[in-house]
Amino acid sequence: MDKKKVIIIGAGISGLSAGCYLQMNGYETEIFEQHNLPGGLCTSWKKKGYTFDGCIHWLVGTKETNSLNKLWKELDVLSEVEIVDHEEFYAVYNNGFDFTFYNDSKKLEQEMLKIAPEDKKQIRKFIKTIKRLKKASLPERKPRELYSLKDLFKMLIKWRSLILFKKYMSMTIEEYLERFENEKLKEYLSIFFPSDNFSALAVLMTYAWLQSEEAGYPIGGSLAFAKRLANKYQQLGGKINYNSKVNKIIVEQKKASGIQLTNNEIHNGDIIISAADGYYTHYHLLEGKYLTPEIDEIYDQREIFESLVIVSMGINYQFKGEPHSISYIPQKDIQIDPETKLETSEILLYNFDPTLAPEGKTSVAIYFPTGNFNYWKNLRDHTPNEYQKEKKRLASIAKSILEDVYPKIQSKIEVVDVSTPATFHRYTNNWKGSFEGWIPTPGFNSISKTLPGIKNFYHIGQWVEPGGGLPPAVYSGRMVTQSICLKDGKEFQIK
Repeated sequence: MDKKKVIIIGAGISGLSAGCYLQMNGYETEIFEQHNLPGGLCTSWKKKGYTFDGCIHWLVGTKETNSLNKLWKELDVLSEVEIVDHEEFYAVYNNGFDFTFYNDSKKLEQEMLKIAPEDKKQIRKFIKTIKRLKKASLPERKPRELYSLKDLFKMLIKWRSLILFKKYMSMTIEEYLERFENEKLKEYLSIFFPSDNFSALAVLMTYAWLQSEEAGYPIGGSLAFAKRLANKYQQLGGKINYNSKVNKIIVEQKKASGIQLTNNEIHNGDIIISAADGYYTHYHLLEGKYLTPEIDEIYDQREIFESLVIVSMGINYQFKGEPHSISYIPQKDIQIDPETKLETSEILLYNFDPTLAPEGKTSVAIYFPTGNFNYWKNLRDHTPNEYQKEKKRLASIAKSILEDVYPKIQSKIEVVDVSTPATFHRYTNNWKGSFEGWIPTPGFNSISKTLPGIKNFYHIGQWVEPGGGLPPAVYSGRMVTQSICLKDGKEFQIK
């Protein structure tokens, strides 16, 4: 019997993951990617000897005690890769370093008490909750139709974890922090997350993973990670076509049967998987023909991770002993664009990864989130001179921020690079330049990977898995393979 041919749109992490697992299970796969590199949003770029990273801050599952570790083992992307576990999650600079979120419970408790002694009782409860979550393990994710009585029994054994998860999964981080009295402590505990509506469970689990040293940073950064996954896919026999943007998914007799590229080439397949942007998939590739009221409502109302202006700098300075992540609070709001004023920005010092800069030097990034995608896209498309002026203006602001924290550092800056929401969109085609898809709000679960009225089509990636990030992207590719295997009467295998 001939192998089924599966066409995958997009060589991001979810597309590569699906490709790997499908190849392991006897399918013939081919990926079509618009860019000339794998990884999608999981990427880095080089300039004058420096590497600027645009994705991984921490990677859940870097330690064997974490249930997600098995994903990285199955795909062989972390073997012989050095993992860095930071002493701190982030430090807060508010007219001087004012608070450090340590990845050590005792140190963190002392730091919190220093700011808010009146919250002593709640601080100790908070630390206790983190310790309990450190012992909890997330159940393995797989398609709903594959859950059995055995899986239910396994979950019941972990009932304490389930009760704890249930308690916080219906709560936002803003609601959770209401138990504290001190306003500064509330601000500092939520400063790293982009929305007050962020799931409290997602935030607390992040704290727990970091404190358990189960969410480290893989030396080499994001593009190196993506290339390892792409190499694994190709070793399994998969094929990647770069510089190949898909313009249409072909549907015949209510079945997805192929794709048409922007150069009008047609490629046929038995199954079509879109690991591309969600909006582009629904409203362009499928021409809006298979929308449901739920999908329209999601794209109309749900909150997304805003896009970013990233000012990256190559600096002739080592930043030894300095916190790798700094939440900077300016004395005056920062005007990013006509509709965006920021009360904080994030400074990332890659002083822990020697592969990203020449010896004795450091790659640095300053993040400015903005939801004003149309402003940046229109500037780039219609007034390129103004676009360049705006990039220079924000580069100047970023330099001033760094100078405020580290006086006289500007003289050591050797190279500057500015990427905007328009850059994110140009390279990845992600809707509104979003870098991580949907905000994981309470009760917002995975979106269906299939659509009514069309067979042999699946949609995977950050636009069906709220919260984004690499583990959900990989799980998305793994689960779609499990669903396809089940439908074809095949036993899912790891090879």
